[in-house]
Amino acid sequence: MKGLASVFLLLVFGVCPVFADVGLRSANPEELEVKILEKLFKDMLQRKEVNVLVLGDRKESYERNIREYSDKLRTVESCKEANILLIAGDTKSIPEECLNKPIFSTKKENINLFKNCLGAFYWKKGRPNIILIKERLEERGIRLPSEYERFIEPEDRVVGVERIK
Repeated sequence: MKGLASVFLLLVFGVCPVFADVGLRSANPEELEVKILEKLFKDMLQRKEVNVLVLGDRKESYERNIREYSDKLRTVESCKEANILLIAGDTKSIPEECLNKPIFSTKKENINLFKNCLGAFYWKKGRPNIILIKERLEERGIRLPSEYERFIEPEDRVVGVERIK
């Protein structure tokens, strides 16, 4: 339990102070992750509520966590209803009708695979990381508050392999 509390404190106050106001009452890592995604998606899309289509091999667990911990994110089953796609874990492809939607991922590697992937929230060596791709945000006209600047990186510093979609 001590380790869990340390991760929570590191995430909220060390790595991600921009998310310190997400209103958490516990150190539950799943709740924390959902609250961070909720704030990020609302700020990126400038919406009070966001429809999220979850794809990937961790789809069920992320949908369950979103339903349990967020009242501002709503999981949907079609691209037509979605404001954003969340790739939870691994996926090799995205349905053709979804390719014009903004994408966010729980794996850094997906930034390289999908040109509409705006960024990723992922864990590396037990530490949370957020990357937002400057050019991709600009292409979509997304302007984030200055508190996000520390997470925004130029595409050429992040993308290491040729994109496939």
